[in-house]
Parts: sequence; C-alpha cells; structure tokens
Amino acid sequence: MSDLAELLLGLFWDGAMTFVKGQWLPRPIRILVGGLFLLVFLGLSGLLLLVGIDTKNWGLVLLGIGFLAVPGASLFRVYRRRRPPR
Repeated sequence: MSDLAELLLGLFWDGAMTFVKGQWLPRPIRILVGGLFLLVFLGLSGLLLLVGIDTKNWGLVLLGIGFLAVPGASLFRVYRRRRPPR
C-alpha cells in the first residue's frame, strides 16, 4: 500500500513540476497547476502536523512546521522580488 502511495505521489510531483516549469503552456494553466501543487503540499504538511500533535510525536510536529514554513518563506521571497521599488 505504501508503495502505491509513493508511486502516485512521485507521478504527481513529476507531472506538476513539468507543467509548472514548461514554457509551452499558457501562464493561467501553469498558475492553476502550481496552485493545485501548493494545495496538495500544504494539505500533506498540515496532516503531518495534525498527526504529530494528536500522537504527541514532536518529531512529526517539527517536520510539519518545517514543511509549512518552506512554502511560506518561498512565497515571501517571490513577493519581495516582484514588488516594485519605492
């Protein structure tokens, strides 16, 4: 069962990264796929955090917090780069 989940997540990861980075797709499609990818990633990270809190496993809690912090820091960096100077 875990092999199947690993295979499906690997296929999703590879496909989403190919679509997001592909310049041959229109920008709205790339944004939509990137948003879907972000939602799945944040959902899995939140699930890790929730399971860690529920089972009092602090390793899972820290892993979930780290997985939630990385996209937040990345989005902040992109926002700062695209913001026009004053």
